[in-house]
Amino acid sequence: MNQNPYEAGADFSEHGYDEPPRTSVMAILSLVCSLVCFIPGLSAIGSLLGIFALLGISKSEGRVKGTGLAVAGIVVGMLVSVIWFVGAIGLQKAMMQYTSLGQTISDIEAGDLTALRGELSSSTQAVLTDEMVAEFKAAYTADGGAFVEWPKGIVQIFGEFMNLGKAGQQPDNSTVPYANPVPIPGKFTNGSHLVWVILDQSELAASSTRPATINVGYLASDNSIIWLVDPDVLSAGPGDPGAPTATQDDSTDATPEESPDEIPDAGDASPPAEGGG
Repeated sequence: MNQNPYEAGADFSEHGYDEPPRTSVMAILSLVCSLVCFIPGLSAIGSLLGIFALLGISKSEGRVKGTGLAVAGIVVGMLVSVIWFVGAIGLQKAMMQYTSLGQTISDIEAGDLTALRGELSSSTQAVLTDEMVAEFKAAYTADGGAFVEWPKGIVQIFGEFMNLGKAGQQPDNSTVPYANPVPIPGKFTNGSHLVWVILDQSELAASSTRPATINVGYLASDNSIIWLVDPDVLSAGPGDPGAPTATQDDSTDATPEESPDEIPDAGDASPPAEGGG
């Protein structure tokens, strides 16, 4: 009879007699990570942990349990991952549509005035001249340099807004004489600058399915706004507000009337000469 208690303990550990099965820690972590759905990517990690947990449980010969937790972690993690993926695609498309609202600046930089006019509302097209476009481009180029590009994706957009904040160019629509202006951060050769885009929700652009652009303004380094079209000119409408109206007084063209002094007085007229007799 073997009297060594350590040897008996070794046999007990080796064969697992009466040893209660333990729950897989990896299966628990899988479900926890999958349920924490507000952190992007963590649900995918939860699914992977669930797969590894199932593999470990299948090789444990009954010493490890937690199959249900692992399966739940895999299923929940995959569902949350799909939701995040679809949401990320939708958000990316929304950000691309957002930055495309500044297409007017891109057209101006490319010198494509036909495409530019296709982005504008009919009221703006009626007053816009090539000289206005040239002056606008020269003004923003003198301040911020040539336009480079719009940010791509939500991460770059947030990064550009942070750069604007550091430069003291926080979006402040109280200085914009329009309702509901849209601020877009743009990259210029001298740094990031804010561009205000004024949309016409009642009219679509001729060149796209986006709302037509009423006006676009560049926020300069001194926090003044350089407008493509002077807002006062747009509010006045087409034509020269100081020009005379079509209906004019024709009295200046009429033949001047004779003054009363020029009409001979009948009482002063000389009587006809009497005949000699």
